Parts: sequence; structure tokens; C-alpha cells
Amino acid sequence: MPLDTSTMKNLTFLILAIFSSLLLTHAQEPYYFSNDTSHFIKVDGEDIRAYLAKNLSYPISVAKSKRIGTMIGCVRVTPNAELVDVFVVNSVASSLDAIFISTLKHAFKKRQTSVNELRDTTDFFIQVKYTLGKERGDPYDFHVEPNKGIYNLSKEIILVLYIPVAGWLMSDEEVFTPINSLYQAGNYKKCIHYLDELIRRNPFNEDIVFMRANAYARLGKMKEAKADYNYLRYFLRSAKHERLDTLFDM
Repeated sequence: MPLDTSTMKNLTFLILAIFSSLLLTHAQEPYYFSNDTSHFIKVDGEDIRAYLAKNLSYPISVAKSKRIGTMIGCVRVTPNAELVDVFVVNSVASSLDAIFISTLKHAFKKRQTSVNELRDTTDFFIQVKYTLGKERGDPYDFHVEPNKGIYNLSKEIILVLYIPVAGWLMSDEEVFTPINSLYQAGNYKKCIHYLDELIRRNPFNEDIVFMRANAYARLGKMKEAKADYNYLRYFLRSAKHERLDTLFDM
């Protein structure tokens, strides 16, 4: 049975709508690299990881407070090597964040930068591990879980500062031990203190981030809880964020 003119028009519009939707979906698909991506951005001819390793600093004021951890920064660049934004995803200390951001802004403004193989503006994540050592001995090696499929993540840059300290750092186990009892007792504020320390050290542990989001929510700190929710969903790409959806009417 032949189709009438009206049916043909409707069918044509439907096909065009589906085709346009497919094009739009393809155009919005993020551009991902699954391996170490630091060599895609070069500063003065060397990859950005090597450049940062030589130019980042670890101030003694931060070290004296025994602040250690893995900072994760994001660099958003265009295919023409223009810096769109630079920010910190997981902070170890605000002063370290400022050094990381200013170092990268200087590199893109004052140095010769280039970007390889990009089709579109892309986010690259750079991890910097800050730790301490005693008198040129082995540095303190806190546990960092392996990356579980986080795209565009560089291998870590390790910065070690050797200083004499009165008393040494708490082990990961010592930091973790009081958390469950504090949470069960409803002492969420102190619980978050220990969770903060663990997340600074191990930013890929989705269970710890999930627990902190819940602790913030129980304190009524919904802005902080939402930040952890977004961290789980968009950076760690963890399904655990779904268990927090009801908190934010998602």
C-alpha cells in the first residue's frame, strides 16, 4: 500500500531527527586517551610531566605541618595549545594548589607550548604526590590505589622533601582505624577530619569519598556533600554516586 504525502513527510522528519540526534551525540562525545597522557602537552620541547617535576616546589611551611598527599590538577587545553583553564580536583594544601596553577599559567604564557593529536578542547589530569623523608632516607610511602579507568590521567610526579620532624607521620592504618567508630557514634565532624587525610593521600578510593559525602550530608553541609557526589560521578566515574541521588533529587 503506497504511503500518502503527509505520512511521507512525517517519516522524513523522523529520519532527519534521528540522524541529527546521532550527529549531535557523536559531536559531544569526549575525546579520551587511556594511557599516560603527559606527552600530549609539551613545554619547551619536553612533556608537561617532566617540566612540572623541575618547576614545582614543596614549601617548608607545608612540610612542617606534615601535610602529604596526592594532588590532582586539571589542565584544559585547545588543539592550538591555548590554556582554557587550570584548576585542582583533589587538594593537598591551598599553597600547593596555587603553585601548581601559577606554574602552568606561566608555562602557557611565557614558554613555547604545543599539543599533539587533539581534535577538540580536552581536559588532562596531572597527579603530583607530595611526601616527606628523614635525613635522605627512604621517603614515607603512603598507599595510593591504582587508577581504575580514569581517562586522560598522567603518571604521578613525586616530590619528596627531606626535613627533620619531631614525631613522624601517622600510617594509613592509624588514620583509618578511628573512622568507623566515629561515624557510628555520630561524631561526623571528627570523622571527616580523618577522611580528609585519607582522601588527600588516596584520591581514587571511592568508598572513602562516599563515606565523606554521607558525613557531610548528616551535618547538613550539602554544598560539600554535592562536591563529593560530583567527584564520584564525573571524575572517579563510580556507580556509588547513584546511592546519593536522593540527597540531591537526581
